[in-house]
Formats: sequence, C-alpha cells, structure tokens
Amino acid sequence: MSVEKAMLSAKAHERKGAYQQARSIYEKILADYPHNKRAQHAMEALHTKTSQTEPGETPPTKDIKALLTLHRRNAFSAVCLKSKQILKQYPRSYIVWHVLGLAHAGRAEFLQAQECFQTAIDINPHSAEAYSNLGNALKDQGHSLSAISSYKTAIQLRPNYAEVHHNMGAALLDQGDIGAAIQSYENALAVTDKIPEFHYSLATALRLKGQFAEALACLEKTLDLQPSFADAHHAMAHVLRALGRRKDALVCYQKVLENSPENAEAHNNMGVVLQELGHFKAALRLYARAVSLRLDYAEAHNNIGTVFQELSQFKSALKAYARALEIRPDYAEVHNNIGNTLRDLGKMDDAISYYARAVQYKPNYAAAHNNIGNVLKERGDIDFAISAYSRAVEIDPKYATAHRHLSQVKVFKTTDSQFQVMKNLFDSTDISDADRCEICFALAKAHHDMGAFAQAFGYFKQGNTIRKETLGYEITTDRKLFQDLQDIQFSMKPVAQLDTPATRPPQPIFILGMPRSGTTLVEQIISNHSSVTGGGELPYAWQLGSEFILTHGQTSSADIQKFGEKYLEKIRALSEGRPFVTDKMPQNFRLIGLILCAMPNAKIVHVQRDARAIAWSNYKHYFMSKGLGYCYNLADLVEYFNLYSRLMTSWNARFPAAIYNLNYEKLTENPESETRRLIDYLELDWEDSCLSPEQNSRSIRTASQQQVRQKVYKGSSQEWLKYAPFLGNAFEKLN
Repeated sequence: MSVEKAMLSAKAHERKGAYQQARSIYEKILADYPHNKRAQHAMEALHTKTSQTEPGETPPTKDIKALLTLHRRNAFSAVCLKSKQILKQYPRSYIVWHVLGLAHAGRAEFLQAQECFQTAIDINPHSAEAYSNLGNALKDQGHSLSAISSYKTAIQLRPNYAEVHHNMGAALLDQGDIGAAIQSYENALAVTDKIPEFHYSLATALRLKGQFAEALACLEKTLDLQPSFADAHHAMAHVLRALGRRKDALVCYQKVLENSPENAEAHNNMGVVLQELGHFKAALRLYARAVSLRLDYAEAHNNIGTVFQELSQFKSALKAYARALEIRPDYAEVHNNIGNTLRDLGKMDDAISYYARAVQYKPNYAAAHNNIGNVLKERGDIDFAISAYSRAVEIDPKYATAHRHLSQVKVFKTTDSQFQVMKNLFDSTDISDADRCEICFALAKAHHDMGAFAQAFGYFKQGNTIRKETLGYEITTDRKLFQDLQDIQFSMKPVAQLDTPATRPPQPIFILGMPRSGTTLVEQIISNHSSVTGGGELPYAWQLGSEFILTHGQTSSADIQKFGEKYLEKIRALSEGRPFVTDKMPQNFRLIGLILCAMPNAKIVHVQRDARAIAWSNYKHYFMSKGLGYCYNLADLVEYFNLYSRLMTSWNARFPAAIYNLNYEKLTENPESETRRLIDYLELDWEDSCLSPEQNSRSIRTASQQQVRQKVYKGSSQEWLKYAPFLGNAFEKLN
C-alpha cells in the first residue's frame, strides 16, 4: 500500500472512531518513513483528539496542541515549563505526563523521565507507548532487566510495535543474551524492513554471535536503504576482515574516512588491516594519526606496540605498551602483549607474570591462557601446557589457534571430545579462512594420531591450500630472490681480518639448512656446552643482510663490515658473557656469502636431511612466519628445496673449508661419534653434556620442541612413508 492510500485509510478509521486502527496505520507509515511530515502531524492530531477520551483529566485542546508543537520542535525546556503549568490544574492528565517524560528523556534526565512515564502508566495502564518509553528510560539508566520487563508489557498491549521489539533487542544485548536479541531484532524487521537501523542492529548481534556471513547480508541491506550510514560501513569493514576479505575491508574503512576524515577509530582499524597484510609502515602512520586525533586512545598505542614487536623492535614496543597502560592500567590485552614481547626476549618468567596479570583483569581471556600454554610448552612442561590450552578452548570453543596448539601437545583418541568440537567448527559456515586453515592442521594431527592417514592427508591438503591462498605466495618470487642473492654475494670479497668489532667475541655459530632439517636438535647439542649461549632463531642476519643486499644492489666492503659489526652488536646482548652464541635461523643459508665475508671467524653448521623427510615435515606443519609460503604446496616445496640445494652446492664450492655439513640421519644413528666431530669443528673442548641434549633446559620455540626433549633417536626421517600412497610422484623431482 502506498503512503497516500495508507493515509486515506487511517483518516477513514478516525472518522469511524476506530482510533487504535488509525494509530497503527500512522505508526506503520512512520516506521517505514520516519520523517514523513504528514504522518507526524496526523499522529499529533490524533493524540490531541484521543486525549479527550483517555483515562484521567483532560486539559483544553489548545494547551495540548501547544504542548505537542513544542515537543515536535524538541524545545524540551519549554515543554517542561508548559507541562508543569498544565499539571497544576490537571494533575492526572496522561498525555501531559507522557510528553513531560519525553522532554526529560530528551534532556538525558532519565530518572525524572522514568517517574513521569510511571505516573502516565498509573493513569493509563493500557498505554503501550508509555511502557515502551518507560523501558527506554530504564535502559538508559543501565537497568536492562527492568527495561525488558516494560518492553514485554508494551508488546503484549501492541504485538506489532516494531520500535519496542528493536529496543528490547538492544536491552537483551546489554544482558549478553545474543540469541534473544537476534530474535527481537528479527521481530522488528518482520513488522517493517524499511528502517536501516533495524538491519544494522541485527548485524551487530550477528557479529557478536560469530555469524559473519549473515551479518554481512544485513549490512548490505542497511546500506541499500541508507548509503551514507558511516557506522554501517565501519561495521562492514569489521565483518569483511573477520571473513578474511581484508582488501575489501580496506575499501570500507576508506569510505568511512572519506565521510569522516577525523574518525580516530577508523584510522586505527584500517591500520590493523594493513598490519595484517604486512604493510607495517602504513599501519604505523594510521595508528599515529589515530593517536594525534585522540591522545588517550589506548588501543592505538597498543597497536603501535604490536607493529614494533613484529619488527623485533622490542624496546619501542614496550614503550608503546607502557603508554597504553598509563591510560588504562587494567588493559588486559596490553599485559598479554607485554608478555609476548618478553617471551620474544627470552624472559619467560616475566612473560608468565604478565600473562597472569592479563588473566587477573580478564579471567576468561582465552588468548592469555593460550599464551601461558605456549611458554609452558617451550619449557617442556607439557601437562601444564595442555591444561592452559584446554582452558583456552573451554572459554572459546571457536578459538582455532588454541585448538591447533593443543593438538600439537596431546595424543588424540577416537573418544576425544575436542575432536568433535573441531569437526563442528570446521563444518561451520561462520568461520574465517584463517581459522579454518588452523583447524585443518589440528584435525590432520588428530587423524594422524588415530592412524587415519588418508583423512589426515586430506586435511593437510585443505589447510595448505588455504594457507597459500591467504599468503598470496608465488614461487616466482623466490626464484628471483635466489638468483639475486647469489649474483650479489658471489661478487663480495671478505673484509680484511683486522681487530674490528666484527672479529671479536662473541663468535657466532650459524646452524642453518632447510626448515625441519634437524637444526633445533643440533642447537640443543651445541648450546649444552658451557661456552655457548643458545640464541634460537634470531632474525638479525636477514633483517640486516637484506637491507644491504636488496636495497644497495652492489655492496661495498664498508657495507659488509658494517653488517658484521651490527650483527655482533645484536648477539653480544644475548651472549651472557659466553664466547659463542648460536643462531639457528634455518633460512640463513641464503646469506652464507655475506656472513663469511663479514665475519670470517663465524662457524657455519649446515644440517642436511633426507629430502623427502624435509619436504613432508614442512608440508604437514603450520608455520606462524609468513615468510615460508613455499611450504604450503608440494610442487613449490620441491622447487624451493632444489633452489636451496643448488645454492648450497655453490656455497660449498666457494667456501670449501668454512662450512660443516652435518647429516641428520648419521647424527641420530651414531650420536656420539658425530657429536664429537661437530664439537671438534667448532674448536670447543669436549664436554659430555653435549651427548644429552634432552637435558638442555632452555626454552625452545620451534616445532621440534617436544621431539628434542627426548633422547636422540633414529627413524623420524621415515614418517613420510605413512603418506607415500597419497603423495603420488610429488617427490620425484627432489635433488
């Protein structure tokens, strides 16, 4: 029915004295078209007319008209003054008390509004409007339960009262009853689907429920009705990000900023997406802009800290986090992030302390419980790690990362309840690609434990496919990188062996090779020596080396020397006064030329392993690093391994005496003899402790952390054979 026909129908009902039917039609028009002046005036006129028949006292028509005119103009102070004048003579006028309540609400005087609406209800207990507005006043005071009760009464009196259904949804949301809120919002939309705010509210509730696809559909409807709805664009960006559609999210944030260029929250949130895409400098600029717009924006300060943390600029990260805590001392997420930074610095006790503070401020903080599990796992406290991870997934059954971490430290049985939870999560439509990827790896591990290798392989394949797509990896990038690295480094000449910072202690021991080749075990062996500090996977060589190699094009002797000096400065802080520091970043094999030219005294231990074992071990592992994109496709893995193999052949030809090639299989078969040869190459005095790497108490952050806490054993290189039936000829081209 058109607005014109609806207005005519309402007028016909008025002439017959069917005022409730007329009122319902006007309300329906105003629900669909809230700014329709004809319907507004008709409703006011109906108020005036019905005031003569409503319970209570009846002021003169001219006074009611004057009062409603003032109300329509939002002249709240004047309404209050006029109402009080009328009430002196007519103290039991329903309509005056009701309008006075609206005026107080307009002035944010919610307690006074509540009192006025309650008086109006006492006079006219059948007024759905009064109960609705009483609910609003109660809700605005934080009394959600009482508000819900009032809304329910209003709906009983008028079942198709769209605004009340909507407002009750908001109150239910305040109570945390998301399911009931969704139902209320849907009830409102069943009455009218022309109000953009109704669709937006439903989208908000669906987002909180994790139903992102449905939320997206609601937001699209919202923007169809009101294209300039800035909050809806903002919310759509959040939803798109949750669905893994980060580039689309950026477009939405940009639309928000076009309409509101000083929106600090939009700058911050856009920065979050750019950070997730690896655009750290751009993210920092947006965070800085957010802080400039809102100096006390703790979230933005926190996000600045996370960028610096990702860049391994830990001092800057801690400074940003400290500023966030100055603003919000109970900011649990910041305490958690400080814990992460301290963990990166190897300060495990301090990290645990900050994670505990995070949980203190936010007991159901699943991420903090997960991070406690990470530290415990790295320490070898597996039982306690399982408890921490289990608590994380208990709090948030949809927490994919915690499921994956828990799957790594436990052995699944067919009756394991976690297995079904993960399966349900995998089957859900309301899960991002990133989360589905992690669940795939967790389900693969579960099926592996249960001996269901065909199913495990299927999940490994799905998880790897998603991970590669998410990272946007192409092998052509590494082809060019390998060629550039070789071309540049083979033109380098070693620096003069003078007494420079680059030739003084500590002496670095680089343990390198393909990931999953056994480098962690080798570092455990070496760092169990009293003269050696285990540095773990240090990012410094690539951070400094790529800066010289990939940006300069041609590297001078001064550049090479500077690289060595800066690198040693970094590891000197880790040395604990010992003369040797290990760096077991596997990918450092790409920089052997630069390393040996800059630091002639450096020791290079190249760990070799059966190529098929390496390839399979990489394929079945989910790496947090975004720099290992080749691992998620079998053909890419094979080609990358061959690139690595050819480069190592070149390095061995150029530096025949400087690289110690250690065979992993030989090490596990003959641990003592191979370990003694290794210690001899490093020019260290023999210590029996090197034969007991499982007793090394240092924290281990690699995927091999559980394996290397056992006595050295042979046979691990044969695990890939369990999957040979599903691999076809994938490994035939391995060099």
